[in-house]
Amino acid sequence: MKSIKEIGELLKKTREKKGLSIEKVYKETRIHGEVIKALESGNIDALFNMVYAKAFLRKYLKYLGLDKDSIAQHFAALYPVERVEEAPRLEREDTSTDNVQLYKIGLSIVIVCIFIFFVFSTLLKIKSFMLNMPRKAPVKVEKIKPVKKIEKVEKVERPKRTTKSLFPISERSNIVLSVSSSEKVWMRVKKDGDIVFSGILPENCKESWTGNKNFSLRVGKLEALKFTINDNNIGKLGSGVQDVYLDRKTLTVDNKELNTKIP
Repeated sequence: MKSIKEIGELLKKTREKKGLSIEKVYKETRIHGEVIKALESGNIDALFNMVYAKAFLRKYLKYLGLDKDSIAQHFAALYPVERVEEAPRLEREDTSTDNVQLYKIGLSIVIVCIFIFFVFSTLLKIKSFMLNMPRKAPVKVEKIKPVKKIEKVEKVERPKRTTKSLFPISERSNIVLSVSSSEKVWMRVKKDGDIVFSGILPENCKESWTGNKNFSLRVGKLEALKFTINDNNIGKLGSGVQDVYLDRKTLTVDNKELNTKIP
């Protein structure tokens, strides 16, 4: 096996020999169809991250019953990941001597003696102060008059907070989608069918787009993003590699409609 193309051909032939469709592989492994096609075609550059690519490859090899260890090692040799060498730790030199140890022991004894003397002298002063302190005359305690019963005050119920649905979005307004990242994440954004963003969104970054009909997103790590729709904070939508779709009537993740109640 000499190239990534040959690895891809082996994956495709094995899948077809087992009578498996890409859609069925996706349902059973949760590896997206586009990722499977990229692995089988050898078009690794189309994937967003080599770390994710290697993880998907090992998972796909295991699913097909192939030798995942040797093939994955060969793939790693073709696409190595940069490693950061750990800085060598500095070893401390033992510079202590017998004289220094004796000095430390003697100093510790002196400190302990001073502390004991200070505590003892403080206790004597407190005892002397307490003995010389004048005694106070006993305080007369007056009887407390009974307190009139306080009438119960009826509790006033606070109005319950009501919620409303974000959808449908009025045809008279645009659809404004905003995302903010907590870490680096790959994503591709389509607005009304046109790609407006494709690449790595940096850590602690915010992006916004305004559309008329719909948005379609593919996200490599959904838990790294928080979403806002028309100034309504939606928060996080899930985790993992997911497809997100938004139009004027609904918001779905992996073809599952989400509850979008807002206060």
